[in-house]
Amino acid sequence: MSKKFFRMATSAAAEGLGLGLGYQGGSTLKELAIGVPKYVYEATWGPFAEGLGIREPQELGASSVKDKPEDVVEEPPKNTRNKITTSPYEYSELPPGDQRKCARFLEILPGTAQDDINCQLHQHYLDNAPPYETLSYCWGTTANRTPVQIDGSTLYITKNLRRALFHLRHETQSRLMWVDAICINQNDLPERAEQITIMRDLYRSSTQTVIWIHQGNEELAGALDKCIELAELARADQSVLIGSGPGKDETSKARSDSEFADKMYGLTEDPIDALLLTPWFSRVWVVQELVLSKRRTLLLGNEQLDWDTFCIALEYGVSQDIWKRQELGYIRQPLFDQFYSLRGIDTSIHSTVFEGKDPAGKLLDILIKLRVRAATDPRDKVFGILGIIPAVDDIGIVANYESDVAEVYKKTAQQIIHSSGSLDVLGVANTNQHENAIALPLWCPDWSIEKIIAAPFCTLKPRDGEYDATSGSRASVIFVDDELIIEGYLFDTIAEVADVLPDMNDDPWGAISTPVSSTATSMKDDSENENDEEEEEDNQDSGQDEPEASERGEEETDATESDVAERDEADADVVDSDGEEKQAKASEAKASESAENQEYEGNQTSSDKEPTELAPEERKESTIAEDFDTMYTNLVAITAHLAVFVHWERFAQPEPAKDIAKTVYLNDYIRTITAGMLNEPTDEFTEWRRSLDPVRRLMRWGMDSWPRMFKLMGFVGYVRRTWHKLPAFSAKLEHLPLRRLARTQQGNLCLVPAATQIGDGVWLCRGGKVPLVLRKESEGTSRLVGEAYVNGIMGGEAWDEGRLGQLNLI
Repeated sequence: MSKKFFRMATSAAAEGLGLGLGYQGGSTLKELAIGVPKYVYEATWGPFAEGLGIREPQELGASSVKDKPEDVVEEPPKNTRNKITTSPYEYSELPPGDQRKCARFLEILPGTAQDDINCQLHQHYLDNAPPYETLSYCWGTTANRTPVQIDGSTLYITKNLRRALFHLRHETQSRLMWVDAICINQNDLPERAEQITIMRDLYRSSTQTVIWIHQGNEELAGALDKCIELAELARADQSVLIGSGPGKDETSKARSDSEFADKMYGLTEDPIDALLLTPWFSRVWVVQELVLSKRRTLLLGNEQLDWDTFCIALEYGVSQDIWKRQELGYIRQPLFDQFYSLRGIDTSIHSTVFEGKDPAGKLLDILIKLRVRAATDPRDKVFGILGIIPAVDDIGIVANYESDVAEVYKKTAQQIIHSSGSLDVLGVANTNQHENAIALPLWCPDWSIEKIIAAPFCTLKPRDGEYDATSGSRASVIFVDDELIIEGYLFDTIAEVADVLPDMNDDPWGAISTPVSSTATSMKDDSENENDEEEEEDNQDSGQDEPEASERGEEETDATESDVAERDEADADVVDSDGEEKQAKASEAKASESAENQEYEGNQTSSDKEPTELAPEERKESTIAEDFDTMYTNLVAITAHLAVFVHWERFAQPEPAKDIAKTVYLNDYIRTITAGMLNEPTDEFTEWRRSLDPVRRLMRWGMDSWPRMFKLMGFVGYVRRTWHKLPAFSAKLEHLPLRRLARTQQGNLCLVPAATQIGDGVWLCRGGKVPLVLRKESEGTSRLVGEAYVNGIMGGEAWDEGRLGQLNLI
């Protein structure tokens, strides 16, 4: 779906409902007046005219070939492939690295654009190596490799690496660099493993790291120029604090300077979008190459830009809504995910919090942050980040490419538990529940799975500092074959479960979950009339395939609202829905969003390749109708997402027979859904809760019996309620997707994994900072379901070492 259409739809819908224009409204009108006609023209007349052989009119100021002066001499064509090839290059062995660390360095010999690429390899000990630079890049496909000359012999490398060397070469002087694909003998597995151990020193000691991006993609043209423009605007705009990331002061967005606004409107974001979608931003290996380097420079063809300037430009663009990281408060725009992932790690590894962690805790923290990044060799999801962790040898994990993937992942989990004395790593174990997971024990994370999972609790920051359900105890574990033997005891059993909150970014646009049992609370009496067929369609798995294998009616609750009448009046307009059902039926077909495919390239220290990227003319373009169809389906599906929150609040209420003050249950509810980040209602919570009123009212009227009408009316009501300001409280709920509320037999409200069932046990285990949900498999063995937040016991209130017993997890 076109991002431009998504923005226009929400804005135009609100304008049609009589909401104020403002800065965002002005931008919307500009898009409607210019963007839509241009899009329609490109999508319809362009292909039609091309089929008839009609040429496009030239833009004003553009010069044609016939306008060129006759005395201009054409530049000779560039040499895109070495003309001379000789005998294959043979590596000489590096000296043992027991005492001093040694590496090969690539000298790129000078030459013109018409010359073959000639290089020399030199061996140097790191403690007396001459000044050198390092290269960060993606290998590219290993099919149809191209030759370069090394010491008079021929070595075949990927075309993307040759392009990088071509642009890195100087005309009159040599350039010394460390380039992994050439400086490491990729066919020597022990050498590869040995060189990984010194990468930390290689990148930290280099004068700069050059980040090579360009891969012959014309869509990237002008991207760095746009970044320079944005950075200049950022430095000129004193109202924005540069470098503070997303969530800047809202007042900085209300611009009145017309000259500034014209500049902002004139900036097309498309080249930068294309830049962020290049494979470099999604790879595992580039992270340590970036964060360990003293100076970083982006190189895009012949253009270059300092990394810090690049970051200033993008963060400023986000602050000024050139790009939006979220739509409607819940729908994440993934374009910037990998960029902010890099920025976050780059910042966090130098923070006092990170420095205060033990090596195993640091490794787990980085593993979790980088889990969604790509590596062609799954073992590199672990090996590719070892260089970031100081004192990593203390954990007992070393790169060994002779071990299979399952062995590497099990050894990693075991060593993290042994070294840290914590069971935090179990919070990522739900990765192995995906259908494409490697055959692993259920307690062991599968780091190769890049799909979205429920956020591990060790990544959250509760109000009281950290979770301590077992009073600081350290794990005492034994590993027998594939079983993990721990100590713990059963605290309570799950008695009721509520609906699962779907993730709108991974399993997007899911309908309201059908209650999983008769004990799950329903907001209407006639739930049997639900359109089950539609819900099944909306909840289909939307995960994309892995890249091909390669080598590298009840009363609404008003506990915090004093004026129901005001809310009723504001929501009354929602029911004015003449003609909406017809529109909804015409647009209900689900379509998978066609964001540009990121073609994963080979990692940096193993022999691998990436799927060949389609040429622009081979890419399948979506039609205007498909764009609007997908846009409509995606937008209105937020109603079902909001409805789960309404279900949850009703679920959290005590039974009418129990005389419990509303403020008590509401505090428990807030504490549970925020996982301890808040203990009582705040103005932000009240604002967020009121944003659910249109959906709450429709459910009370039983409108969710007609899902299509319900989705449309709920969406319109939500947009009206939140047009001027989205609820900030939703930022505190990002850990909730793929979880559900539950209640134990003793009455504790808890937040549990989506797979939790009635009858599952809530266990407190030595070394576990949070309770675990376990399911009995057989006598003496259990399976891990996942972590839980249990209201009332997260500070060690229920911990009793006298009840500990042995527990075997399969």
